[in-house]
Amino acid sequence: MDVSYANTKLAKLCTSVREMQRQLGAERARRLQARLQQLKIADNLHELRTQAGRCHELTGDLDGLLALDLDHPYRLLIAPDPWQERPDGSLAWEQVTAVVVDSIDDYH
Repeated sequence: MDVSYANTKLAKLCTSVREMQRQLGAERARRLQARLQQLKIADNLHELRTQAGRCHELTGDLDGLLALDLDHPYRLLIAPDPWQERPDGSLAWEQVTAVVVDSIDDYH
């Protein structure tokens, strides 16, 4: 899958192991690396539904984003690029082949 970043600061963080470890700590950096690797290897979002990381859609203020688990309570937030819908309005997971990394956040 194609992976891009919402801004240059996030791109720098997600593409440098040293930055990840410095800003996030060793454990969260390790999990972030794993989730980013999963995104890059997957052909589409549907493949992530059965893998570690528990990829799931968000609602409310975060509607339109999906989350992957890092270390509790932090999540990697991504947005399908572009959003692909089924006729019923739900996300067509198997049609999404690109995502934008939006943030790393504790939204709880």
